[in-house]
Amino acid sequence: MQNTTLFLVTHRFPYGEGETFLQDEIPYLLEAGFRVSILPVSRASGRRALPAGVEVSDALVLTPRQKCAYMLRYGLGRLFWQEVLSGAVPFNARALARLAYACATVRVHKERLRAMLTAEENAGRKGVFYTYWFTPTTCACAGSHAPVVTRAHGNDIFPEQNASGYIPLCRWRATLPDMVVPCSRQGAATLEAQGVPPQRLAVSYLGVPEAEPQLRIPSPNERILLSCSSAVAIKRLDLLAERVRQYALARPECACVWHHVGGGELLAPLAEYCKNHLQGVANLQYVLHGQMPVDAVRAFMNTTAVDALVNVSASEGVPVSMMEALHAGIPIIGTAVGGIAELVTPDVGMLLPADANAEAFNAAVDALPRFKSPAARAAIVQAGRQRFSSANNYRNFCSQVLLPLVVAPPLLCPGDNCDPR
Repeated sequence: MQNTTLFLVTHRFPYGEGETFLQDEIPYLLEAGFRVSILPVSRASGRRALPAGVEVSDALVLTPRQKCAYMLRYGLGRLFWQEVLSGAVPFNARALARLAYACATVRVHKERLRAMLTAEENAGRKGVFYTYWFTPTTCACAGSHAPVVTRAHGNDIFPEQNASGYIPLCRWRATLPDMVVPCSRQGAATLEAQGVPPQRLAVSYLGVPEAEPQLRIPSPNERILLSCSSAVAIKRLDLLAERVRQYALARPECACVWHHVGGGELLAPLAEYCKNHLQGVANLQYVLHGQMPVDAVRAFMNTTAVDALVNVSASEGVPVSMMEALHAGIPIIGTAVGGIAELVTPDVGMLLPADANAEAFNAAVDALPRFKSPAARAAIVQAGRQRFSSANNYRNFCSQVLLPLVVAPPLLCPGDNCDPR
């Protein structure tokens, strides 16, 4: 397998702090025998440590000036008008700009990726593309005629997770990759409805490392809740703050605590909301921890007494925080959106309706005492290990998805349909 280079296309990884799952997945890509070359499409401050032998190339990163130039040169070509005339594009400036940038990205990245493949062939190696997100760069990979597999998570599947309510080239991209691998069954159903052939779909859950949690349990009269997400609109943290406030007021006999981990553009407004509405509730404390490194989040979950991790998002994929909570023996409460229902089963927590109304929220929190025993917490840990083990899930992904593409001929890009000119 050392004669095969796996080009791993990311958003920013290893730069910045996002895409944390990849830190756990890369060792299994190496274990499978691939040479791994990471291709981020953008950069951020800071670069995380990588295992020995993993290469990083900025060949796909475009400067702001390049982005503008390429959008003007390639953004309004045949592919742009094909998408517009299909009626798929909302008529607003944000959606049209995203489409133009997507079309330019396909064209520019395809040329650069083909050059990389030529270099691999000259060195006597094969190239395989693995894109972590189902984006226009995935389409560019398919245009290079090498095997392509892409994962798909949330905002690259569900249009409502995007500010414009639109995923550029959503229908056009559907038949381009050899395999599309969503991280939830709900994601697979949505992708099939968007035109991805079912024989090219394979659900593969992500995973987190097994932990040895301390299984600290709050006292009977405590209700200690944790949320862990970016502070952005779709996470509805203002709604969660209000639900926590209402619960504390309705249950004065309970000592309520809410921890939130995660930063983002709406953290300051959330802090102001909490100051104005939560601070005066006698039996309620709250702590907004802000952004924390993934290792610190895991340590917090494994050593802190918490009754439940709560997620009231309006739309989701399969939240990493919920997987981490299960491995730490923490019950989970979440809205029935996206892939959350695939995590929240009666043995590990409670499912809320999509609107996360106060009655359902209070009932879920009232039910948490059934998990206040070492046996119940140990059962949650075991459930997490069975379904969301990084070792099991990433080895299966390599053996069942990636490795077959190395020995099987790729599905050729359908002629001129892949040419964005």
